[in-house]
Amino acid sequence: MPKTILEYLRKPNPELQLVATTTQSTSQDFWNPIEGFEKDEDFTWENLEGPWKDVLEHKFDSASLPEPIELLPIEKRIQSEEELQQDPVKNQMIKVNRALQAAHLYLRGKKEAGFGHAPTYVCGSKRAVASDAPALDKPDWHVLQSGFNRAVVCGETKLSSVFDIAYTATAADTRYHKPVEQCLHYCIMNDTRYGFVITDKELAVLRVRREEIGPGASNDRPRRVPPAVRYSAASSSMESSMQSMSLYSGSGDRGACFVAWSRIDWNETKGLTVGLALFLLAMMASTPAGPETIGDDYGSLQNVWQFDKTDSKTRWINRVSGRTRKGLRKGDIELVDWVEHKNEQGRTYFVSYLDGTYLQTLWSDEQKRYYVYDHYNEKEHKGQVEGMIPGRSFRVRTLMMIGLIRSFNDLVQH
Repeated sequence: MPKTILEYLRKPNPELQLVATTTQSTSQDFWNPIEGFEKDEDFTWENLEGPWKDVLEHKFDSASLPEPIELLPIEKRIQSEEELQQDPVKNQMIKVNRALQAAHLYLRGKKEAGFGHAPTYVCGSKRAVASDAPALDKPDWHVLQSGFNRAVVCGETKLSSVFDIAYTATAADTRYHKPVEQCLHYCIMNDTRYGFVITDKELAVLRVRREEIGPGASNDRPRRVPPAVRYSAASSSMESSMQSMSLYSGSGDRGACFVAWSRIDWNETKGLTVGLALFLLAMMASTPAGPETIGDDYGSLQNVWQFDKTDSKTRWINRVSGRTRKGLRKGDIELVDWVEHKNEQGRTYFVSYLDGTYLQTLWSDEQKRYYVYDHYNEKEHKGQVEGMIPGRSFRVRTLMMIGLIRSFNDLVQH
């Protein structure tokens, strides 16, 4: 019976029972410190559905999306991190890989530029890009794109007794940051801004940005002193688990980073599920739109489309996925780029790249602005631009809704 990727990845996950009485996590002194945690308001179903709606709702035959083997009752009783990774989580990754393979074939059939040429898949540490790399530099999971020599997403498996992202993000004790620091280390090794930590209760999706440090400022940062190794009695609580971490010596500090996080419950069956989040994260990280490398911002995930005209062809390009359309659809947000010009008197003005509308200024209070228009919901947005480059259109950084300012016909004409 034909099914969609949306239906396939929204099926309920098996109910798991954590019965582990002891846990032990790894910590390295040379892992990067986390400067701060920020709730990710962009990684949402509303933002991510738009660029991939046709892929998610395409009907595939049952052979393209086969059901994984159902777990036995004993496999649902989790006694260690290894059991969680080898049975329930591995089963989840198999489903995601089936969906990625189906999406690859679908996009290859559509012959979209930059898509379908290299399949994307999730694999474990034994299939690492650099097979000769030390074990400490290999994540539990990573998303690879065939033909490319690095991971585009890095992931870790943890027990819920050790890791809870909402607790970790607000914990004053930095020992609770260790699972995220571990994932961050792998992201830095592969220069990717995308990561995740999966447990028996949740999926924490992580996006990374660097702390902006001025020249010479890194020399003033205090070096992290390795704490003494400590052991404690076996306990299933998170606090005792953190106290019983095994600590190894290390050196090096590549600068602090900020982490934006979003949480998806293991049992979620609506909106973003664990499977859908992993699928969309892999799709997003392996698109030609980029950049997926670590920068000084997270990158907007708003479903924004930019008008483009090349070789007498009119089209709109999605800023997240890089996919193109001949026209906009309901829910799409259209970016109106402005190009800087000077008149004969040397005064600066800005012309819309789309329809020739001009403005004298795009900013106030020394904050440069751009405008985008919600094509169907009749709302105008504005936000900061990254740079003012004469003769070049501006690149989106963030979006902030401010309500309707002027009518659609005044801003954009088709």
